[in-house]
Amino acid sequence: MSSTSPLVSQLRKRRERSAEGTRVERDIRILADAAAIAIRAAQEFVQAAAVAVRERNAFCVALAGGSTPKALYELLVSDPAVRSQVPWDKMHVFFGDERHVGPGHPDSNFRMATETMLSKVPLKANQITRIKGEYPGLSGNESAACRWAHRRSKLGRQIVRGSHYTDRACRLRRRGDPVHGDWCG
Repeated sequence: MSSTSPLVSQLRKRRERSAEGTRVERDIRILADAAAIAIRAAQEFVQAAAVAVRERNAFCVALAGGSTPKALYELLVSDPAVRSQVPWDKMHVFFGDERHVGPGHPDSNFRMATETMLSKVPLKANQITRIKGEYPGLSGNESAACRWAHRRSKLGRQIVRGSHYTDRACRLRRRGDPVHGDWCG
C-alpha cells in the first residue's frame, strides 16, 4: 500500500451466504498496521454508540480480550477527541467471552478491560456485567459461555425495555481462534 496515511484502507467487497442462507455483501478493509486498526475500530465504535443511543437510548457492547481490542480500549480513553464522543452514561458493557479464571487472574479478559479502559471512564458498577469464569464445576469456557449467553440475553432485554432489541448493539471480536471469540447460543 503506497499511502501516507494509516487510515487509508483498501476496500474489498465479499459476497457470501449468511447462516440463514441469504446473500450478504461484506466490506473487507485492509489497514496499514495495528494503530490504523485501533483508529478505525474507535471510529466504528463511536458511530455504533451514536446510532444505538439515538435509536434505543442505550448502547450495549460486548467486549473481547486479546491485544487487538486492547489497543482500541486504550485509544478510547487516551484520545480526548474520541473519549468525548463516547456516551459513557448510556453504555452497558458485557463480555463476549472469558477464560476459566477469576477476575484478578492475568489471563482474565475482564481484568485486561478493567485495567485498560473500564477503571478509567465514568461507568457505574451496574453498567458492567462480567462473565464469571471462576464458577466451580464448569468444564472450561464452553460451559461458562453457554451459561453466560442466557444471562446476557435476559440482562440486555431488561436494559432496552420496550424497543426492538437485537441481542447486542455492538460485538467486538479478537483476531484468532473464532471459537474463542464467539458466544454460545
